[in-house]
Amino acid sequence: MKDITIVTFISNNEKINEDFFTFYNLCKNNFNVEAIVFSDKSININDESIKLIIKSNTTKYIRIIQSIKSANSNNILFIDNDIIINHENLKKLIKIFINSNNKIAWGKIKSQKVKGIVPNLIKIDKNLSHDFIRPILWKIKLGISVPGQVFLIKREAFLEKLPNIDTVYDDLTIGMIARKNKFEVYYSNLILGEEYPKGNFVNLLKQRKRWARGMAQSIQNSKKINMTKFVILHSFMYHLLWIVFYLLLILIGIYSLPIASIIFLLICIMLSEFHIKDALWSFIYMITFPIIHSIWLINFIKYCIYEKNLFNFY
Repeated sequence: MKDITIVTFISNNEKINEDFFTFYNLCKNNFNVEAIVFSDKSININDESIKLIIKSNTTKYIRIIQSIKSANSNNILFIDNDIIINHENLKKLIKIFINSNNKIAWGKIKSQKVKGIVPNLIKIDKNLSHDFIRPILWKIKLGISVPGQVFLIKREAFLEKLPNIDTVYDDLTIGMIARKNKFEVYYSNLILGEEYPKGNFVNLLKQRKRWARGMAQSIQNSKKINMTKFVILHSFMYHLLWIVFYLLLILIGIYSLPIASIIFLLICIMLSEFHIKDALWSFIYMITFPIIHSIWLINFIKYCIYEKNLFNFY
């Protein structure tokens, strides 16, 4: 039995991230480790110890289930292919996880410094979700989302628990199972890696439409395990919280416009992680992303009606 199984996923015409091999080889110095690479097609891997599993036209969720069945370890680490790994921090988390009773663990994922409007707006959006919304929800025992880019699970805890479905919301489904079964969760403040926030407005809108359909499906799936209220809360916090924020800001502005302006600017600075250069992007994000979230909401309602889920949550 291995100490840890490290898994990554390659889709379409992606090339495997060389940093994955580097990290795998570094882990050999500290752990009894194996690696699994999922790919849509056959690829050359110059390391016979790495297991290649070819599964074309499948979602990441299906591959995660296959990983759990195939792993020769009770500790499984999932890493997205586009992540630049912080080697030392991730090794620290692996060591903590292996020697603990926690069933799932994760840390922080940051965005690389990039140019362009959409990548910088996505960077701010991730700051909001990763640094504020997700930690707060888990802190108050209402969280159901894990950062799918990098996370660890105990194989025996999830082996027979994950539902036999297909979904684009693998992170939400895994989080729901962890919440449903009251699994021990470990959230680290360590930065485990960076991702490149690529994209343009067209791709961003397509992504949010996919997310809307995925959320409608998640609501349908959540009924089977009595987790619907958690999914609805998750949807509200991630996509509709801005409505409450602006309503409160308007009410404060009626009383005192300077105070409302100061609150708005402070929020912008917080979302920029106190990097003044990013504060402008936070300001633009606060103005533009309500439109993106509104498009998500319209598509979500459409898919709920299509899936016959709307107002039929229980």
